[in-house]
Amino acid sequence: MVKGSAARVTDQTDFSRLARDLVRSLREPLSQAQASRQLGYSFNKLHRLESGLNAVKWGDIVDLCDLAGIDLSQAFFDVYVIKIEDPRDTKTLLLRLLPLLTGGDYRAADIARVVNVHPSVARRWLHGDVAPDFEKILALLYYYTQQTMVAWLRHILGHRPFPESQGLFRDVDTSRRVETSYPYACAVEAVFWLESYQQLEVHSDEFVAEKTRLPLAVVKELLPVLVAAKQIEFVDGKYRTLHTTVNLNGASRREFLTMAKYWNDRTRLWLGYGDQSPLNRGGNPNTLVYRIVPTSKEAASKITEILVRANAEILAAVEQDKGPVTEIRAFLAYHFGVDDIETIHY
Repeated sequence: MVKGSAARVTDQTDFSRLARDLVRSLREPLSQAQASRQLGYSFNKLHRLESGLNAVKWGDIVDLCDLAGIDLSQAFFDVYVIKIEDPRDTKTLLLRLLPLLTGGDYRAADIARVVNVHPSVARRWLHGDVAPDFEKILALLYYYTQQTMVAWLRHILGHRPFPESQGLFRDVDTSRRVETSYPYACAVEAVFWLESYQQLEVHSDEFVAEKTRLPLAVVKELLPVLVAAKQIEFVDGKYRTLHTTVNLNGASRREFLTMAKYWNDRTRLWLGYGDQSPLNRGGNPNTLVYRIVPTSKEAASKITEILVRANAEILAAVEQDKGPVTEIRAFLAYHFGVDDIETIHY
């Protein structure tokens, strides 16, 4: 995880354009006139939405998803692990979404700041008096992480074309490929937030190697890769990280397991337990604990929700941290069914 004061800048993404692109992608292959008739819209409503003359409302997205046979409730559960029985109920949607995005500690003023509205407007959203425009919901999802928002959009779009926003998808794909091709990259990026690094007069490869326990040659090879992928940049003689978290939402199963295996192996080697899973022995807090348990589907779902909540609380603790940045921490949180694992030949 990367921590820094330049956290979560949302004004680099054109959410209005993103909303218009999604309307068009969900409407196609029907013409604007055909889709309007089926939705009961006025003749030129979709034209005005796609051209930016009218703001895209959340209800418009729900209507178009219904027309395209897309289950929005399932999309929210699959990506954010929250249950939304009626996607049109924006009050319930926000009340369940916001604790996840903020780790449970949110205020109307904070929400208003993130999406650039007056706090009174945010309070009306939370009371259910008025629904936010779709671009504001996108901004809230982006605030959680850009990668997760893109994973949610992709879940909705499926194989539908989304040409005007391919740049956003491409940036996230590039980031994910680098992080999973070089699982130690996130630790290197985190070094550049450390106060001890920022106090250096100029960059030192040796300093990074010492902090990450990586071979010096590996550090030297990785840095230009991260620059090319726009993960870091070189300014005034030192590197700085361009994002605040490493997030693998939307990654393939193989990519995720690559990252998980690397950090699990590093943990085992560090703890000196060889091939054994690292257990919390001797009160050491920097260890993993694992359990294998029989459960019902309901309990398995509850476990997922607990892990998602814990993840959100950890992110919130980092976001709200005002102390000096002196540490790098890695945390892993996942569970799976044993029958999900490919057959191992003993």
